[in-house]
Amino acid sequence: MDTHLFVKKKSRELRFLLLDLCRDLLKQAEDNIDVTIPAYTHLQVAQPARLSHPLMAHFWAFFRDAERLQFVFDQANRLPLGSGACLGVNYDTDREFLMQELDFGSIYENSMDAVASRDHILNFLYATSLLGVHASRIAEEIILWCSVEFSFLKLPDSVTTGSSIMPQKKNPDLAELIRGKAGRLNGNLMNLMIAVKGLPLAYNRDLQEDRQPLLDSAYQAELVIRGLRAMVQGMQFQPQNMQQSLEKGYATATDLADALVSQKNLAFREAHHAVGRLVAICEEHGYSLSNVPAAERQKAHPDFGDDSFYLPAVDPATSADRKRSRGGTARPRIQEQLKKAHQCLEEAG
Repeated sequence: MDTHLFVKKKSRELRFLLLDLCRDLLKQAEDNIDVTIPAYTHLQVAQPARLSHPLMAHFWAFFRDAERLQFVFDQANRLPLGSGACLGVNYDTDREFLMQELDFGSIYENSMDAVASRDHILNFLYATSLLGVHASRIAEEIILWCSVEFSFLKLPDSVTTGSSIMPQKKNPDLAELIRGKAGRLNGNLMNLMIAVKGLPLAYNRDLQEDRQPLLDSAYQAELVIRGLRAMVQGMQFQPQNMQQSLEKGYATATDLADALVSQKNLAFREAHHAVGRLVAICEEHGYSLSNVPAAERQKAHPDFGDDSFYLPAVDPATSADRKRSRGGTARPRIQEQLKKAHQCLEEAG
């Protein structure tokens, strides 16, 4: 029964910590709604997005982790006491009274199941394992964004370290440590999954192996969340460097092709080829889509010489606001997300 009480306690504590992390991400998203950043596929510049959009992507992942921990609590909120060695006890035992006194929500209906099951621990280990995966992904982005090559983000000295021999270094060690915890949390889940996979009913001594992964994952998950909160709260974004990446990566090329289709009635195949020719000209002469001269643009397609058509099509902020579908990166859709996030946090407590 002690493991049920422990899982209930820790799942509730971690859930509230995760909700606090979600609030930190939500604040950064609100503060940076008008900052434009490249979105990536294959780690290559894809299209412009509002910075709030990737921040909220992480928000929703962690919010699902919080929901998952609520499920863990509910599943562990089942009283095993009174099951005996595996078949119940020989003495009158008021299990309903025990359930109420010990603040459980229900009772195991089968004593053999109560003794043999480690589902409550496996649920907890799965929830913390997936939390570790989500934490590792945002940690990886923090590491990339802090690099000289990206320079999208600065972290405060309190969450970075120096180098023993290179005085210029400011290493995102906390993010690296969090990224490394994912393997440990995943390993704890696999540890117990393999331990219980072939056990016959009811109790077997193998089940004593359930404590170490449970205790370790509870401790490590708390460290991960607290570390993430420290970094998210201290994030200092560098919009000018994001803008440079948008220009170097020709992030609005698709928007330009779409403009030819919607405004000039070209087939997308032709529009795609025209923009491809323009990108080749830019690469040859070192231009970005926003500063290539009109005379050079016209070599790719005559309509590119018209500033009133061309310049709005290659504006990154305008590009982001064209993604108007629900869940998209347009400013009104981001505002909808932020409002929904506040509602979800308020309901979650």
